[in-house]
Amino acid sequence: MRIGYASIAIIPIRYHNQPMGAVHLADKREGMVPLNTVQFLESMAAPLIGEAIHRFNIEEQLHISHAELEIRVQERTSELAQSLEESQQRQAEISALLESSSAVLKYHDFKGAAQAIFNSCKSLIGATSGYIALLSKDGTENEVLFLDSGGLPCTVDPTLPMPIRGLRGEAYHNVKTMYHNDFSKSEWMKFMPTGHVRLSNVLFAPMVVERKTVGLLGIANKPGGFNENDVRIASGFSELASIALVNKQAEEELRQMTDELARSNADLKQFAYSASHDLQEPLRVVAGFVKLIAKRYKGKLDTNADEFIEYTVDGVKRMQMLIKDLLEYSQVGTKEKSFKPVESSLVVGLAIGNLQAAIEECGAVVTYDELPTVTADFSQMSRLFQNLIGNAIKFRRDESPRVHISAERKGNEWVFSVRDNGIGIEPKHAERIFVIFQRLHGKEEYPGTGIGLAVCKKIVERHGGRIWVDSEYGKGATFYFTIPSAE
Repeated sequence: MRIGYASIAIIPIRYHNQPMGAVHLADKREGMVPLNTVQFLESMAAPLIGEAIHRFNIEEQLHISHAELEIRVQERTSELAQSLEESQQRQAEISALLESSSAVLKYHDFKGAAQAIFNSCKSLIGATSGYIALLSKDGTENEVLFLDSGGLPCTVDPTLPMPIRGLRGEAYHNVKTMYHNDFSKSEWMKFMPTGHVRLSNVLFAPMVVERKTVGLLGIANKPGGFNENDVRIASGFSELASIALVNKQAEEELRQMTDELARSNADLKQFAYSASHDLQEPLRVVAGFVKLIAKRYKGKLDTNADEFIEYTVDGVKRMQMLIKDLLEYSQVGTKEKSFKPVESSLVVGLAIGNLQAAIEECGAVVTYDELPTVTADFSQMSRLFQNLIGNAIKFRRDESPRVHISAERKGNEWVFSVRDNGIGIEPKHAERIFVIFQRLHGKEEYPGTGIGLAVCKKIVERHGGRIWVDSEYGKGATFYFTIPSAE
């Protein structure tokens, strides 16, 4: 034999007819591999060895699979842990932002809101010190609103200016959040005043309003340094601080306007008092003496004197009427609101009763539909209808005046209408007639002061409504006004 063996046998090893290997028997002597041995190996040993090899392969595969599974479990566990950490971080961010947002509404001054926002930002990022500052009016300095040194001593003279320069200057001018994690070795250290807290790292987030930097949120000394995630977080808080600043400035402006309005109302009330007392008193004296002159000397002087006396008496009467109407106009807006459910039919009935003499004089007919109950000032609603009905009677044609009042529900308001058959109004004057002292006719044609419709407009607007007219000259007019519904 080529390999030098005299006896040789090769018995295949199978597992369920699948080849797994072979058993080799060899000897240099002849007859050393008997047939019964081969048969035994084929029938008993080879199958057992095949099963053993199969089990070994399975165990090896299980071992490999287990190792791979452990790796995958570790990787997934790491991913889940990272996701959980990120989720907890985001939850902390949301919680801090919500807390800061509530501070905007909670505090009446910007400093209180800003400090709450700063504390949330500093705590969330993990910094230990910082401040919030506003840009000076001339735009050259940082005016510190408050400072947190993180419990470390700070002996800097508080009167020293804080110019806009260095890294914070770059944050101001670039309108961008910036940070530096080796500040002690930076070029900006030369700007640090004596006694300042030692800074290892800093971050500046600009407060921006209408694309202009108006202030700065600065934090410092974070263990491990700042990163881009801190930039995102700090930018969010600085934006919230900007909103708080704008909100508090608007509140202050509103407060000033409210105070100014209160002073204006007080002045108007004082004027109303003067108009009803101080102005009318000397006018009554003049009227009294003019009437006395007219009584004693009428017909005893020349014709011109009688005419002058008549002009004077008429002028005094018109002045008294003007002061009376002006006083009424001034009191519409200064009166405290006393809105209660008012039956419009009762109000219209009262207005018609007050105008009864004028109605009978010209034979006017005033009708009205079923009218709603509204929440309003009873006396002012009565004045509103009285002025509108009175105008319809005053500005009449040759025929008897006919006036009709109705109301229609539209959405959340009632639309009232007062329709007449009078002389009408040219559409171009539809807005002008509601302006105080604006008259379309001379006093010789139609008496009055030009205040009546201005009073109507002021009353309607005080009730949260609007008023307008629909008319053509010579074809009558319909005045509309709205009053919010009671529901």
